[in-house]
Amino acid sequence: MRKHTTRGLFIHRSLSLPVGLVLLLFAQKCDHPPKTTPPPDIGAQAMQALQIVSKQSEESQTFVGRFKGKSNTFTPQQIEFAQDKYSQTLAAVNSLVDEIKNAAIGSPTLTDDEFKSKAKVAVDSNVTLNTLMEQAVDNTSSFDNFVLTNANKLPDSWITLWRVAPSLSQPQKQQLVNFLDSSIRYKSWDGIKKK
Repeated sequence: MRKHTTRGLFIHRSLSLPVGLVLLLFAQKCDHPPKTTPPPDIGAQAMQALQIVSKQSEESQTFVGRFKGKSNTFTPQQIEFAQDKYSQTLAAVNSLVDEIKNAAIGSPTLTDDEFKSKAKVAVDSNVTLNTLMEQAVDNTSSFDNFVLTNANKLPDSWITLWRVAPSLSQPQKQQLVNFLDSSIRYKSWDGIKKK
């Protein structure tokens, strides 16, 4: 009777190591993306604008992740230059996010013309960043990144969101603010994972 218990224990122990390794490997492979807030229902034109600026944010941060994934192929000076360009773009884009949030709560700090100018500067900075990143990670000279190809549409998309924000219902405003923070606001350089 004692042998049967030891034998069963031996089989159990012998399986626990492979099963544990498999679980560990699966846990490492399951890199679930963070949950994002669904886009608010704010009307067709504003939803289209939101999709465009969301794509701008996604592409830019994906380029940074890919650049970081190849960072061993760049010099410290090149990395510092890329970080500087990203910081400039982050500041410009995130200030647009903040202005839209201010407009949503009823305290905009800019005039229409000032916001238009700020949106143009942010998009221009983003065009420079994404073109630089595309050249660095894809080693290409024919650029077709989303921000570059939509450089004329993007400022209008930001302006649409800024103009619509004050007229939304309170629940829509909250949904918009949550979406801006979760899906549009640029993360810090260190907050973006290598790809």
